Amino acid sequence: MRDTLPEVDAAFTALFATRSGSDRVRMACGMFDAAKALAAADIRARHPAISPSDLRLQMFDRLYFEDFDGATRAMIISALR
Repeated sequence: MRDTLPEVDAAFTALFATRSGSDRVRMACGMFDAAKALAAADIRARHPAISPSDLRLQMFDRLYFEDFDGATRAMIISALR
């Protein structure tokens, strides 16, 4: 999904390109940490009594569901349990 105006996307890309490599990595990691925190908060809001292991499974599904085929996903879920 692309919901950002092309001009805004171009400006962000240009701004990002002016940063050093270590700054870009730090920014990307910070954004990913923020996304994980938001996802975890949403899951906890929907399932207040969720166990840590079930939260881990839900987070895996939320973040990586498209990255693996069914068999590989099942193997990873089994290992996470």
